Amino acid sequence: MDNTFMDGDRYDNLLSVVTGLYKEAGTPAELMKRFSTKMQSVSGVDSAIVKESSADSKRGNFEEFIFNTRKPYVDNSLSDYSAFPELIEYYNKGYKSCMVLPISAYDRKFGLLILLSKQEEAFGGNAISDAVVMAEAVGNAALFLSEKEKSVNLAKYFDAAFNAAVPQVLIDKNGNVVKANKGYANLFDYSVREAIGKSFANNFKLGEQEMKELFAGVPLNTRTVDGRLFAIRGSTVNERLTHLLIRDITEHENLERRLDTAQKSRNDVFIAMDRSFKITWISSNAAGVLGIIPEEVIGVNFTDMVKDGSGILAALAGAADKEYSANIRLSIGNGMNADMKAYLYRKDNSIYGVLSKEHERYFKELSSTFDQVIGISNDSIIRIDENGMITGVNKSFEKILKYTQEEVYGKPVTNMYGTADGQKLSSYISMAKKNGIVTDMFGNMHAKNSDELVPFKFSIKRINEGYSSNMSFLIIGTELATKTRMEDLENEIERRDREAQKYKAESDLKTQFINNISHDLKTPITNIKGFSKLLYKGEFGELNEDQKGYLKIIMDELDRLMNLIGQMLDVAKLSSGKVVLDLQQVNFNELLNNPSIKAFEEVCKAKGLYFRSHVDYDVPTIIADPNRLIQVLVNLIGNSVKFTESGGIEIIVKRVSKNSRYVRVTVKDTGIGIPREEKKKVFGKFFQVPHRDNLKMQEGAGTGLGLSITKEIVHLHGGKVGVESEPGKGSEFWFRMPFSAKVKKESKKQAPKDKVKE
Repeated sequence: MDNTFMDGDRYDNLLSVVTGLYKEAGTPAELMKRFSTKMQSVSGVDSAIVKESSADSKRGNFEEFIFNTRKPYVDNSLSDYSAFPELIEYYNKGYKSCMVLPISAYDRKFGLLILLSKQEEAFGGNAISDAVVMAEAVGNAALFLSEKEKSVNLAKYFDAAFNAAVPQVLIDKNGNVVKANKGYANLFDYSVREAIGKSFANNFKLGEQEMKELFAGVPLNTRTVDGRLFAIRGSTVNERLTHLLIRDITEHENLERRLDTAQKSRNDVFIAMDRSFKITWISSNAAGVLGIIPEEVIGVNFTDMVKDGSGILAALAGAADKEYSANIRLSIGNGMNADMKAYLYRKDNSIYGVLSKEHERYFKELSSTFDQVIGISNDSIIRIDENGMITGVNKSFEKILKYTQEEVYGKPVTNMYGTADGQKLSSYISMAKKNGIVTDMFGNMHAKNSDELVPFKFSIKRINEGYSSNMSFLIIGTELATKTRMEDLENEIERRDREAQKYKAESDLKTQFINNISHDLKTPITNIKGFSKLLYKGEFGELNEDQKGYLKIIMDELDRLMNLIGQMLDVAKLSSGKVVLDLQQVNFNELLNNPSIKAFEEVCKAKGLYFRSHVDYDVPTIIADPNRLIQVLVNLIGNSVKFTESGGIEIIVKRVSKNSRYVRVTVKDTGIGIPREEKKKVFGKFFQVPHRDNLKMQEGAGTGLGLSITKEIVHLHGGKVGVESEPGKGSEFWFRMPFSAKVKKESKKQAPKDKVKE
């Protein structure tokens, strides 16, 4: 060891060297590496080695000896007769002296410091004491870094765990929430910030003894909140904090029942894949439905099993929310295939889906029935392939135009039309190929052995041919009385189009004005309400009870005004066609448990009314905008509550009929009812049923916009609204919509009336 450090300052300087190494290192391993380099320069030896400690079961005799003695081992005369093989190895490398010291702290063993010199008698006196000081200091520094690293990793793990969907909280010794994740906040409709500071015991209605058990790590296996069953388990973090994990047993059991039901399906197979489309799970009914043994396809790439699987790869590429729906042909082994419909959904890095065979049976049955219906139709019907060649005609076509099916089969359909109409027809077919259907077109067709053209009003419908990617089209024509009548109709349509454009421009201007003035009103009203609240709370001086009463009236009226403005903005957006539906799967049982709807239970209870709801067992999950549906229900229920003084409110959800693809929702009350002459007006903007002397009606009943907004939202889903009522005997407001929302788009032409029967 050199004399870099003088005796008086030596130990302080040695410790300052270790302190510098500690600040530069982030982990114990990095500290050891820096220490070996620094020790060689500080001690002046030929080599300094830090050998990290092995696991207890793998330590050699030499390493175990050093740790057991806890003292430096010095051999100033290495030779072939040294006590340990490691020392003989150093001797063979040309070293004559060595000193070995343990690097440890308390019971933690980090490694050995090995100093080597090519001179004999190199270690003694200050060299040994200095090395001991530095080895001990480094051991303590390594212990501190190890604990620090452990704490950081624990914090990272804890933060990662909190990001999970499972409800979790940290509570202090008083039982108040210190930290909560989104899963916990969602249980009580809080934001995460609102959950902080609230009493955990109050939320779950726990007693003092139960909280003590949680702090002690005793799990509570049953606890109900709003009829739901939970299991709560606690673990101590430190003397001040306890971590609680909440498991929703009710939801877990519901999921298990749904999964069990799904796996018993005779037509649908459920599947899950990773981001590379390797199958990670497939429902056990795959063997019966598809002839696939589930265990044999786990790990197989799904797209390799599909004919032309590149379409699936392209549709679901990336890691965002994406959907894919198409007819596919799946290889099931032994050269056999299965045709089916695939519905796939990508969420982040996982893919889920349903493989359904049911639609193929329906297609075959419907195809046969479809041909029979076409044959007896009074309309002239032509079937063409995607190239526009005629593949069939019905009896009405033969009767009106005098051609037989054999005479027109395989010929271009445009040859049947006049020159100008034939050119239009090609563009109409292209539109039908893209959109599925084109309606209300006009054209003239050639009759056999006649120079006269027969005028038709016709529609074109695209038909997909089962699994095949080929498609065909039906041209369905209704013969018009005369060509002049057709021209008159076209002129009338043009005139109405011009009027519609004029009315639309005026309506757009009015809508924009409402939108602008509503936005302009919101800012001053918000300011007035804010200052009123400050006055009410006594921020500018205490108020007497009369003054507070007047301020409360002001704030209530401001709330009503803000509600009116909000409804006017909704009306403006809906009228302008700027509302875009956020379509999702909607379960009506879950929807009716939404807090906005459940709140009406308390309102009804306060008025002495009953509040009931019922969803039929066969009502499926539908595709709709859940927030807009809640808005519709709140408008209808709120309307019923306002005009009902005895009896109550009932919500009924059912299919329109057994095989219908529509669901009907009815809000039934026992209120004042609506006169017959007023029923057609109730869905108009700003309309309110006028006061009648013999019926009681609540004052301040509303703005007259709620039912208008309800009608627009339902129509936007492709649905219909209505009301059945009798004065003094209550009302039934209902709306009907398809299982899968057919979003209504703006059109210059009037939409056809809904012909679906109730």
